[in-house]
Amino acid sequence: MVISPGVRHRMGSRRTFDPVAVRTLAFVGHRSAGKTSLGEALLCSAGATRTLGSVDRRTALLDHHAEERRRKQSLQNGYAWLEWRDALIQLADTPGSAAVAHIRNLALAMVDGVVLVIDATAGVEFGTQEILDQCTAKPMICVLNKADRQPESLWVVPELERAAGRKVLPLQLPFLDDDDHFAGVISLSTMTVLRYATDGSGAFSVEPIPERYRQRALNAWEKVVETVALTNDDLLEEYLEYLELDTGRVLQALQVAVRRGLVMPVLIGASTLAMGAEPILDAIVDLLPPPEIDLTAGFVAQVVSAHLDAEGDLYHVLRVWSGQPPRAGRLVNPASGQESRLRRLYQVRGPRRAVATTVGPGSLLASWDYLGGRPGDTLTDGDAFSLPIPVRPPAMMAYELSPRAKADRVQLPSVLQTLIQIDPGLQVHNDNTGAILLSGRDDGHLSLAVKRLGELWGIRVNTTLPRVKYIETPVAEVSDIEGVHILEDADGLVEEYGLCRLDLSPLPHVEGNRFVDGVEDSEALPERWRPAIDQGAVEALAHGPTAGYPV
Repeated sequence: MVISPGVRHRMGSRRTFDPVAVRTLAFVGHRSAGKTSLGEALLCSAGATRTLGSVDRRTALLDHHAEERRRKQSLQNGYAWLEWRDALIQLADTPGSAAVAHIRNLALAMVDGVVLVIDATAGVEFGTQEILDQCTAKPMICVLNKADRQPESLWVVPELERAAGRKVLPLQLPFLDDDDHFAGVISLSTMTVLRYATDGSGAFSVEPIPERYRQRALNAWEKVVETVALTNDDLLEEYLEYLELDTGRVLQALQVAVRRGLVMPVLIGASTLAMGAEPILDAIVDLLPPPEIDLTAGFVAQVVSAHLDAEGDLYHVLRVWSGQPPRAGRLVNPASGQESRLRRLYQVRGPRRAVATTVGPGSLLASWDYLGGRPGDTLTDGDAFSLPIPVRPPAMMAYELSPRAKADRVQLPSVLQTLIQIDPGLQVHNDNTGAILLSGRDDGHLSLAVKRLGELWGIRVNTTLPRVKYIETPVAEVSDIEGVHILEDADGLVEEYGLCRLDLSPLPHVEGNRFVDGVEDSEALPERWRPAIDQGAVEALAHGPTAGYPV
């Protein structure tokens, strides 16, 4: 029997889903592990796309921004949804680059489960370890990708178990053809071979296990049974008595163990050839958890990320934690105190959008309305509380930006505000020299941000390290500093003349600057002149006489 993905599960009429049938998850992994390619394989196998998107051919739906396709690298979270076995799967494809790890971390805080993608040729890399350390409480499935390049992919399992801090349990074995090339997988739960076509269609045939693999498969299933039994006291007692367990009960207990974070199941695939996609979809539906539901809570959503669409308009992706949007659409951002209106929500699949039919706990949706918040902020229907904002990376480095053209100088402030929406790890501020400073986690992060200014908005800037923030401080009192005011009429005759003398004396640095009006006679110095003298003194202190630094 040959099964062709995308035929049995083509998209029908879009319908609403009960929250228990929703799976919201993130694809994570080290850079170039194949996360985006795996997402494309799942979309194609589920019939959500007609063809298999490719990162190398720049046709990936999840990497749809021009800069991502040009670099062949994910720089933002990519979102998509698909239907599988009467379930709604919403996925966030996260970037693997360390320069934008904070963007991945925002997505991780907003999902219910995680699919960890590992390059079977490379094993547990630095980025993989960083993710495992962050996901200690998240239900996880692991996919050993690129099995076509490393047929014996299970060599990674012992290393992964040491790094993960939980049991790592293969549910499949790699199946090799007579030439020892990767040809499919052996499913331990069904004791069958899924032999895949090599044309990238994802089609496969279900075959009996060859004799040469049978004992290895039986031993591997016994390992599954033992590991799962150890997570359930009742099951362990039955196993110790009868030395065998019903497959259905083992799979039910496995689901509980995965959702409790005790076990990480492992599956095998080759995403660029769409090999292994359907069992991965099955595992997502069967093993990863639905959202938690609080029927008493009002509407609470959190901003996951911000993006620019093809027309350059800003939109936000939201995770709904509870409730339904208020009918009037009025929302409050407790962090900023700003109010906004949520008029319409969309499901997004790469650059494509459709009006959302399912809005409830677990929903991952997009809004083109102005929301007045940054990624991580909470939006509620009026309750004054905020969900914890995922930790943003500390700003360890800064560039001083100098626009190359006058037009760039005019546009730069507003563009920078949009940039820090898209990349919340960036900060923009001015120092006491008046320079524009862009801060980020490291040189790679800032270099990427500067390139994006040119690629997305056409703004070219020169970058230097920030100047030292010197200040000038008087060490003794200076008396009778003169300032003269002259106002002439149209004929050049003096209409107003004023002479002001000030004394300057040092104060403790912690007190800052203070202006004291020492003239008590209101006739000698009318009240209407006094604010101008105060303002003039403040402006003069902004540029000291020695080197122009603030006093």
